[in-house]
Amino acid sequence: RIRVKCGGTCGVCNEAGTPRCIDQEDFDGQCRGFVRYCRLVPAIRVKCPVTCRIDPRDCHQFGGGLVTKVVRYNPPPTGKCYPPRIAHARVLNSGPLLNPGEQLQVECESGYSLIGDNTYCEIQNTFKPDSRRLPACVKLGNEEYKGRGADYTGTLSTTLSGRTCQNWLASAHQGKFMKVSRGFDMMEGGNHNYCRNFGDDPVPYCFTLNGQIKDYCFRLPHCGGSRTDPCGEIKENREDCYAEGVDIEPWDCAFTNEFSRARRQWLWDFCGAMCCEYAGCQ
Repeated sequence: RIRVKCGGTCGVCNEAGTPRCIDQEDFDGQCRGFVRYCRLVPAIRVKCPVTCRIDPRDCHQFGGGLVTKVVRYNPPPTGKCYPPRIAHARVLNSGPLLNPGEQLQVECESGYSLIGDNTYCEIQNTFKPDSRRLPACVKLGNEEYKGRGADYTGTLSTTLSGRTCQNWLASAHQGKFMKVSRGFDMMEGGNHNYCRNFGDDPVPYCFTLNGQIKDYCFRLPHCGGSRTDPCGEIKENREDCYAEGVDIEPWDCAFTNEFSRARRQWLWDFCGAMCCEYAGCQ
């Protein structure tokens, strides 16, 4: 069969076509760093067939032109780094520059907590943890909030759907958001996965499903806040709320995610008193 004989041509077996494959590493351990990209980058499957667990007979999955120019991944260049500026923090490393591979040392201001993985001085390497994602100093502790929750600084990281929140900054760096404004929202969230509210959503939220869904962390807004908050002042039910054929119940005011907001907003606009009463605010 052609699949059995095409090993050398496909670049995954020796020239004799026998089903023996080798990883064509440029330096020891290179393929281990590429494992997560085996399914995404065809050139890596060609370069690291053993690590990627490629069946040598399945050469047909590789394009002929691709294999003749297998990408060579050399060790990344090194150099010294300028200490970054981190909000509400002080960098403790001595000297004006960090040496290659030196770990960043950070101390937060009083009232802020240090979160995020350790990061080191390196030129960005696509196949290693993202060095753009610096440790962050975040204000934590306030599980209560007013209105929409702009003041929420708690540590809830699970949504009403039961999904775990994604790291805000990691979602931004993945670049899978649907529009630019959402990317800015993710960037503002910072290097953590706690529920927050940076805009006009009715409750604190986070992103799930690779940044595609804005999932809500609470069912209802809280009392108080500003006049623009859902229950920031006494609300009334408008005539449309009692229109013939309108069949609604107080629990219909509850939110689940950004899609439910579109359906529920009419209730909050026309039946504000009912919704705020259900939320325990009047």
